[in-house]
Amino acid sequence: MRRIIVLAIALFAIGCSSHPSAVPAPGEISPAIFQKHLDKNGWVVTPIDPIDGYQALPGSLAVDNQHKMWVAAEPNGNDPKGGGELVKILMNGHQSRYPLSVLPGGLVFGPDGNMWVSGFDKSSGASVIARVTLNGQETDYPLNLPTGLQAGSLILGSDDAFWFNSCNNAGTSGGIGRIDTSGISTFYPGSCASVIASGPDSNIWFGDAGQNIYKMNTQGTVLATYPVGEQFFNDLKAGTDGTLYLAAIDNFNNSPDLIRVTTAGVVTKIGGDGYGDGYLSILSGPDGNIWISGAHSASSDLIQYNVTSQSFGQRVRGPKHAGSGLANGPDGNIWASAPYSSAVDTFVIQVMTVTPKTLTVSVGKSANLTAGEANYSGTWTAVSTKPSIATVTANSNNGKFTVKGVSAGTTIVAVYDSMYNSVEAKVTVH
Repeated sequence: MRRIIVLAIALFAIGCSSHPSAVPAPGEISPAIFQKHLDKNGWVVTPIDPIDGYQALPGSLAVDNQHKMWVAAEPNGNDPKGGGELVKILMNGHQSRYPLSVLPGGLVFGPDGNMWVSGFDKSSGASVIARVTLNGQETDYPLNLPTGLQAGSLILGSDDAFWFNSCNNAGTSGGIGRIDTSGISTFYPGSCASVIASGPDSNIWFGDAGQNIYKMNTQGTVLATYPVGEQFFNDLKAGTDGTLYLAAIDNFNNSPDLIRVTTAGVVTKIGGDGYGDGYLSILSGPDGNIWISGAHSASSDLIQYNVTSQSFGQRVRGPKHAGSGLANGPDGNIWASAPYSSAVDTFVIQVMTVTPKTLTVSVGKSANLTAGEANYSGTWTAVSTKPSIATVTANSNNGKFTVKGVSAGTTIVAVYDSMYNSVEAKVTVH
């Protein structure tokens, strides 16, 4: 991969001054069906291969405009090459890997059609924002941050620029940074910024080391400060109900705490669901509810919070150490990075079924297959891997397909939705 270094113009100020919607074409999905590998709790585990011989530590996740999931990973060790990787995962599990010159942190798909990464250049000691094309070409923009600060999480603001938080190791200083797609950056120094989100009101929201939430406009002016109390902030996300949700740990009793903040600054401490050791990450899920990764001994569970009823829902036991990063997948399911398992885990909400799973039909005769899917309303498409043995009607609005025997033999009929979920049925013609 070719690396390009760009010295961006750094503009410093003192004090205050979603899913791709493309529908896959017929035949575009491999019949190596993704959902057939579900475990008993509804998870699929995708291992990430080692980086330069070191265990891979997957972190941030993002989806591009071609229905591909990307994960930023770094080596678990002092790799002399100094960087990490971006790994692109297709819905059939196939992976493409692109080396990075920097150790990656946040990851966002940009409005310019590229992946954007917040990172750390070990060779220079500089904090960097990297632009990476979808074929892996990297361009680095050094940020020239004050000593002791690095770019943290990366989000896309309502102004189509990228924003990041920064906090020193002591939690005493930091700030908020902005970089546009041309690489021009601005840094607004201040107190420690531990979490950051783009709010439903088009403002930038961030939290400090654990007491306050701040509202800032996209010109860099802090509009308001809202006290929350003694908490350790882990994540901040906008919900579908026009508010923000904060994952925190209460400093007094070390218990998990979910906190809701309206855009007018009304803070409500919801608390925890009474189980587990802490809340790590938040996602506004594909079903419109809040999903939280919650630590529990050696695993990380996934907890649903219903934004309509304002109540906790199901808790799903996850694979070991899942949930340091959460993202909505291109398949309408929830994806979670599992760094200590070197994997990316997928919790399948949109479970597909096909009835029957095996079908026998005579030459010249027809029989039916019926597809169903939870939390889905749309069309399905079916493909026969060997149409010389059996054909199948291509499209259906109600999930019913007609299979017709052509010649003796066996074939696979794959049925998939518009979001790369798919199931298969074995068809025998005699």
